[in-house]
Amino acid sequence: MGCLAYLTAKADLDHGFFHKYTVDEQNRLTQLFFADSKSRLDYACFGDVLAFDATYSTNVYKKPFVILIGVNNHFQTIIFGCALLADETVGTYKWVLTSLLEAMDNKKPISVIIDGDKAMRAIKQIFPEARHRLCAWHLQRNASANVHNKNFHKDFKRLMFNEYSIKEFETDWQSVVEKYELDGNKWIEDIYDDRFRWAAAHLRGQFFAGMRSTQRNEGMNAFFNEHLTPRLQLFEFVQHYDRALVKLRHAETQAEYDSNHTSLVTNSALVSIESHAIRIFTKKMFSKFREELKYETLYIVRHTEDHGDQRIHILSQHSSPEAAITVVHYHDEEKMKCSCLTFETIGLPCRHIIAVMKVERLQEIPTNCILKRWTKLARGGIYCTFSTKVSNDETEQMRYSALSASCNEMCYLTSKCSEGFHEARNEVAKLTYRMEQLCGMYRRGGTDAGVCEGGPRHRPMVQDPDIARTKGNTRSMPTSMPKARRCSHCKFEGHDIRRCPLLGKGSTCEDSNIGSDIHAEGSGFEQPNLYAYKSFS
Repeated sequence: MGCLAYLTAKADLDHGFFHKYTVDEQNRLTQLFFADSKSRLDYACFGDVLAFDATYSTNVYKKPFVILIGVNNHFQTIIFGCALLADETVGTYKWVLTSLLEAMDNKKPISVIIDGDKAMRAIKQIFPEARHRLCAWHLQRNASANVHNKNFHKDFKRLMFNEYSIKEFETDWQSVVEKYELDGNKWIEDIYDDRFRWAAAHLRGQFFAGMRSTQRNEGMNAFFNEHLTPRLQLFEFVQHYDRALVKLRHAETQAEYDSNHTSLVTNSALVSIESHAIRIFTKKMFSKFREELKYETLYIVRHTEDHGDQRIHILSQHSSPEAAITVVHYHDEEKMKCSCLTFETIGLPCRHIIAVMKVERLQEIPTNCILKRWTKLARGGIYCTFSTKVSNDETEQMRYSALSASCNEMCYLTSKCSEGFHEARNEVAKLTYRMEQLCGMYRRGGTDAGVCEGGPRHRPMVQDPDIARTKGNTRSMPTSMPKARRCSHCKFEGHDIRRCPLLGKGSTCEDSNIGSDIHAEGSGFEQPNLYAYKSFS
């Protein structure tokens, strides 16, 4: 209840704050999702690509902690929301993704990166039109577990990341399978059937904002694990999470300032194009554009075909004249399209497009070769209509928690004297009668319906969650305090028989008959002061 009251109070301060939870048959909290207005605004701007994974050992209830992340215009990891889950089943993840859509005005991502777990396949049902990519890091780990050959791991990595054509990929895959005699290997067959979700040859042209794995999630998990420990109660957990989030967002603020208030120096011969890139791209994304600008000199235009409204350029690399790249320039639309599909995959003009820009004598990057999400104005023109309505149950919980806290001090003071006790009791009786009349009036009039009805006296409070049993929970936390040491002679706690203060120095249980009669009435022995013998324990 302290956790829910804290989140509801945040919603009062931040009208874009969203949270949602579920309870079980015993009214115990099972699942919790929340996202503040900054996360929701980030999703409105950069929610085209989503990645998420679960981490563990962040709270005393051992619940999996799921962080939903993306990439901002500074190529930094941003958080769209988080959830505490009861388990990792398909149904649970469907609830998380449905809650995300509810918080984000039903905007769906175009691409999702997952770790391959069957429970994560729930995204197919919630985001059926989204492109799915399997995490490269998890794939490499699975390759090590299923094929025990270091050389195969190098070849498999090449198959994942090389910019093959589909025909080249198929040829190389067959040669690798034959080389390591992997025909009939179940894992090899399964991973080949799933090649459309991990091989760069099949994913080329699909936008994933430069992400190839959920390692950003792993980085976020490591960051939050510094602030979230296995001993945190639920109300402590949400507060520690907020403190960590503020620290994380400080880096984003610094990057925003650097991009808008620092001047970069051009260092290439294409000064006009580079200057234009400095003006529009953020500092981090300009550094990536500069890499492409540096390598454009390796390409030469071998052939040009003019077709009226468009011009087709055939390029080849100086060291590999047989490899042809085609760039089409559409004059009327100020648009360029390259056969390498780098712009469609990453969102930045490739070196081939830059080479053609030089041939066409363009002074600025064509409009259709600029992806707004990587620019300084990525957040401009984004308007969100966040629902700020708080449910009656949550409002009621907040009011109950606030009043309980306010009454604690009064109850303490009135218990000190009889005069205050009688006066407070009479006033409480009058106030209770007045509140009963007020609730009755709301019920009859229909105003603020449901707020008073079924209050804390009639509706069970939300209880603490059960300790979850999850596959990733490797730390064993004590569920109760260890039993205190008890002396077998005097039966008191805090020492054993060897240090029993009722036995003389060097005495043992065998040569003393005190033990059985120590608590007998009239024996003359008083209960020893346990604090006095603290040093014995």
